[in-house]
Amino acid sequence: LTHIHQQLYVVIPALVKNLSDSDKDVRRMTAFALGELGPDGKPAVPALIQSLKDEDVSVRGWTTEALKKIDPLAAAQAGMK
Repeated sequence: LTHIHQQLYVVIPALVKNLSDSDKDVRRMTAFALGELGPDGKPAVPALIQSLKDEDVSVRGWTTEALKKIDPLAAAQAGMK
């Protein structure tokens, strides 16, 4: 992940795009990957908040966890504990 952190300006937009992929597994794993970036993933917060409305419960679950890792305040404002 160290190399990825150095390339966030490329990685985050690509991951955000994948949050709207037609495959729920891609969306789920994308949310997980964004969460692994921790606070460095903050530019993805608006897209993650939108993903809280995903039709798939597992995508919503991983999105919730990602938001908590990236920006606990944004998670709290979105109504998460």
